[in-house]
Amino acid sequence: MSKILVVPDTHLKPKMFDLADKILREHKVDYVIQLGDNVDDFYCYGDQYRNHNARMLTFYRDYPNTIWLWGNHEASYILGRPVTGNIFVGREYARLYRENFNPKFIHLDGKVIFSHAGIFQEFIDENNLQDYKNAEELVQRINQLNLLALWRDNSPLWARPQYDGLTRPKLIKDCL
Repeated sequence: MSKILVVPDTHLKPKMFDLADKILREHKVDYVIQLGDNVDDFYCYGDQYRNHNARMLTFYRDYPNTIWLWGNHEASYILGRPVTGNIFVGREYARLYRENFNPKFIHLDGKVIFSHAGIFQEFIDENNLQDYKNAEELVQRINQLNLLALWRDNSPLWARPQYDGLTRPKLIKDCL
């Protein structure tokens, strides 16, 4: 089993990459998974976006085996669907995120699936993905979807188990 460091939403807080760097220097970790949402924070402007992007690029250079995932904030800019915290300059940094980090929607390591927000059975059913043979195939098929297909309340970008009408996350068949 891999030893993984998970870096959650950073929302323009480059110190999170500094802390991750410290952990990586002190502990043997196989690789890093960054869960997206690197852009947007309230009351931040161009300099913060530029500085944060520079820190991410340094982290990427130092840890090239990092897996980068889409967050709903990066996706919002690419799709032109505003969310709280968006500002005009963020569009450019979301584009750079897509180009420089080649994010995926989900990642599988052994029996664990990583995503920005989780995976609901409803999402699998609504996208006709229920006939997958194993977890690897499910991950591959979700990662092949286009960004617009993920712009839904029950997707790996937005899943919120506390919202009415969505079931709690559950084990997905044959994944474990």
